Amino acid sequence: MKIERVLILLFIAFFSSSCAKNLLVNYQAETGNTTSLVLRFNKVLHHTKVSVNEKLLVDGKLTRSVTLRNLPAGSYNIKCSAYSGWQKDDVCTTLKAEINGAEKTVVKSIDMPVKNGWYWLGLTSLIVWPMVLVAGFTL
Repeated sequence: MKIERVLILLFIAFFSSSCAKNLLVNYQAETGNTTSLVLRFNKVLHHTKVSVNEKLLVDGKLTRSVTLRNLPAGSYNIKCSAYSGWQKDDVCTTLKAEINGAEKTVVKSIDMPVKNGWYWLGLTSLIVWPMVLVAGFTL
């Protein structure tokens, strides 16, 4: 009975640690007259890297979105890159953002490239092979 509980807790910990996050990153400690910039992705990004004006803020995270907080007024060059073996192409986007300090939140959307053939092959094999095995055992 005790081993079952430990296995269940390990199972929950394993799957919760691999979930995509909505990351919050502080650009600077000072909060006065600043803006938050939200980078939203249409799909989960693996191995995400985000740099602002050549300053690396996010390195190798599994993310759904990144919120850059406490950006003072000014011009920013934001580079976002990600890698996933399932994607046809790597994501590498450079954004230019003008922050005037008057807005509290600015949202930018980043689109992911299409999935490659290996993704679709893996997905169909996860669905088809169990049905073939079940049908084979029942015949």
